[in-house]
Amino acid sequence: METFRSEKKMDRFMAACRLKEYIPELEKVLASDIQDSLRGSGLIFYEEKKKSKPSWIRFTLPFALITIVILFIIHPIKYMITNQWGWKNSFFLFKWFEKLRLT
Repeated sequence: METFRSEKKMDRFMAACRLKEYIPELEKVLASDIQDSLRGSGLIFYEEKKKSKPSWIRFTLPFALITIVILFIIHPIKYMITNQWGWKNSFFLFKWFEKLRLT
């Protein structure tokens, strides 16, 4: 089984605790003070977790490459018909491409 990454948005308190772990200068600062300064900064922190993926997903690589080529060819035609650029409703395709490490 291979692994792929999964991102999860962290709340400010967990981000403050993680910052205290990784930055030694913040050991003397309270987590609530760090949390207050993060609240005003507008920063968003993400936590990356590794998840295992099934081994059969590798066998779908040829189909994924064919799908990418078809999407690339159809994209301008779709734009001329619908006047919308992009594939907004194809979230499952992008997750599939991410599992195959194509994105």
